[in-house]
Formats: sequence, structure tokens, C-alpha cells
Amino acid sequence: MVSKHPNHSPPAGAGEATAHHSFGIVEVVVATICALSVAIPSLLASPESGGGTVSAPDPLSLALPALLYYAFCFGCAFFCARQRGLSWRHTFLGYGGQWRALGIGGGLGLLMVIPLLAVSIFSFNICSRLGFDTTPQEAFNIFGDEMINKTTRYTLIFIATVLAPFAEETVFRGLLLPGLKNHTGSWLRVIILQGLLFGVIHAHLPTFLPLSIAGVCFGLGYMLTNSLLTPIAMHVAFNACSLALFMIF
Repeated sequence: MVSKHPNHSPPAGAGEATAHHSFGIVEVVVATICALSVAIPSLLASPESGGGTVSAPDPLSLALPALLYYAFCFGCAFFCARQRGLSWRHTFLGYGGQWRALGIGGGLGLLMVIPLLAVSIFSFNICSRLGFDTTPQEAFNIFGDEMINKTTRYTLIFIATVLAPFAEETVFRGLLLPGLKNHTGSWLRVIILQGLLFGVIHAHLPTFLPLSIAGVCFGLGYMLTNSLLTPIAMHVAFNACSLALFMIF
């Protein structure tokens, strides 16, 4: 039965290393630049938006910056892989077993929802007691605005459940995680560091703890299958369930 899963070994004659063996400090720097390019503007904009009414944007103003940023992330990942002489598919998706990787990721993503919801509630309560701003993330503010039209709402759903998981996993688990591993040599340190940075880039104190834990879980999912499809599926399931719960409650 094991022999039916080609993902356990590369095809004969492929002769290509994986990101685990090839990526290093260059990929760490590139991934950090990608992460900070979205975190810094969010941090600079937060004083203006915190606690105020968020004006409902139109679909284009939502989609265009997201598409440009995610294209930048994918371009950086493609550049790093090509510079190392690696194919995009084998570097980030592994050798076969894609449906298995997706299935594992989807299941793990669903299992994460309730525990991280509890952590999120705890984190919001602690921040509230300490006097910190507990305004929801901007995306949830926009999504909860009854004045936005259906096109804008569907655009936001698509960004949150499709574009963001693909781009963020490519940066964090595709570039940063293997690069840090080869640079530091410690899986434990790598999993924690990339998880913390994942929480930081969202630039939202109340969700820093649950998102950092989510980042750790995504990293463990990637380690489990050596395929980005696993953390991508986890991320999609987690974001989709988070939006669904927000709509319900």
C-alpha cells in the first residue's frame, strides 16, 4: 500500500532537491520582506481605523491591492525556486499524493477551529481587561457592515478563503520554514519562530495568540506531508469556518 504513494520518494532521474535541503538565508530574507510589506502598512494604518467606523470599500479597491500583493509573493517564491534550480511543483507541492495532502489538511483545519476559537475568546477577554483595543480585524469589520453589497462581500470571502491561504502558505511554509530550518538546524525553534511571525504580520493584538498558534499548526501540517497543499487546505478550512462563525454569531 505504501508503494502506491509516490510522494515518499522523488521520481527516478528527477535529480532535484527539495526546499528542505536547498532553501536558506536568502529565502528567509525574501519571506520576511513579503511579510513585513503587509504588516507595516497595517500597523501604520491602525491608529486611524481603530475604534472608528470602517467605510465599506468597493470590490476593486479590495481586490486590486490583494492581487498585487499576492502576485508579488508568488513571484518571489517562483524566483527563489528557479534560482535554486528547482521546479515549482516538486518544491512546494511534493512528489505526488496531492489528494492525500489536501484531505489531511482539510481535516486538520476543521479540528483547529473550536480550540482556536476558545483561545481567541480568552485572548480578547485578556486584552479587554488590560485596556487594549479589542476592535475586530478590519476584514471582519468590513464583512459585518450591512451596507456593503454582495459583490464586495463575495470578493472579501474569495480573498480570505482562497487568495490569502495560498499566498501566505507559500511565503511562510514554502519559503520561511525550510529556510529557517536549514539556517538554524532546529525544527522546534523554526516552528515557533514562523508561527510567531505569522501572528505578528496580522497586526492585531487580540488575535496575535490564536493566529500564532494557527501558524504553528500550519507549520506542523507542512512537516507532516512535505506538501504546501496540507497547510493551504488547513488555512482555507480555518478561514472559511472563522467567517462562517462570524456570520452566525
